Amino acid sequence: MDKIELNYIIRELKSLEGAFFRKAYLKGDLLKLKFSNASIIIVLGKAAFLGEKEFETAQNSFISMLRKSLRNKRVNLIGLIKGDRILLISFDKDKLIIELHSKGDVYLFEEEKLIGSLKGSKKSIEEIYRNARPFSLKFYFENFPSKPIGALLTFMLGKRYKDYLLNKLGIEEKKIAGEISTEEREKINKAVEELIINAKPYFSSIKKDFSVVKFSEDYEEKYSLSEAASEYYLKFFENLEKAKQSKTEKKILAMEASIKSLEEKIKELGLKVKFLEMNKGSIEELLFTCRNSEGENLELKEIEKSLLIPQEGVLKEISIDKKEKKVIIKFEV
Repeated sequence: MDKIELNYIIRELKSLEGAFFRKAYLKGDLLKLKFSNASIIIVLGKAAFLGEKEFETAQNSFISMLRKSLRNKRVNLIGLIKGDRILLISFDKDKLIIELHSKGDVYLFEEEKLIGSLKGSKKSIEEIYRNARPFSLKFYFENFPSKPIGALLTFMLGKRYKDYLLNKLGIEEKKIAGEISTEEREKINKAVEELIINAKPYFSSIKKDFSVVKFSEDYEEKYSLSEAASEYYLKFFENLEKAKQSKTEKKILAMEASIKSLEEKIKELGLKVKFLEMNKGSIEELLFTCRNSEGENLELKEIEKSLLIPQEGVLKEISIDKKEKKVIIKFEV
């Protein structure tokens, strides 16, 4: 999720303020936080939205700790730290902080003390707040004046919103922010404000994409951004699970084929051993023929007539390799 989308969806997540924490579930990169009135689905490092997907949790000590520490505690506040991609859920003394960027760790603090994290990070709450970048174009202009305006808008809004905005304004994205005229800066500020104010939830069933801007006619307005995000992410994970299942099934089939091939080789080897035991004298004649003659077909056929074949086997081939001076015996398994 881009930063502008997270700043939109936080309005929906705020419906959980006043609710009570019930349980936490973890499956791969999906974290579900269940409250008394609804649930938040977290896609680690990417997104957060309201949703009710059911799944069994994997064994995880941090999730067990969350359940124990937050059980039946009331949510006081839900928000984004400085409007950045960092979700804060406050429970009076306890704070649950969820990174919605990079690898996406989850932290539990009791006041200022770190109790634990999902991926083992040891960040302090001060460090998390210090590194958060405000959802403010003024902040980016003041702190990154040597960066291109395209980079600043990407940091704040997201790449596709940057493209949409600059194409609309006719401003070159490589223009250095500190060199932009006052008039152009005012145009950009106004366009960003309008983008945020007029944001609505959209989903394209053709592109399988959601946004807060109607990029094209195939984007249809949804009841909530959570609905659109849920349709996008949960379908993605459903397809991912199917792909993993298909891959596993292919591995199983390959293993079964290897086992069958090995069983056939073992069976053929057993038949050869039994065949040799039953035809010791005839095999000696074959070996003599192999070593001391050209192995004429007539002579081989005469010997072959006297061979005893194991009842459970069918002799597929018996021949003499003149060049290698060896007898070849093959059974049909």
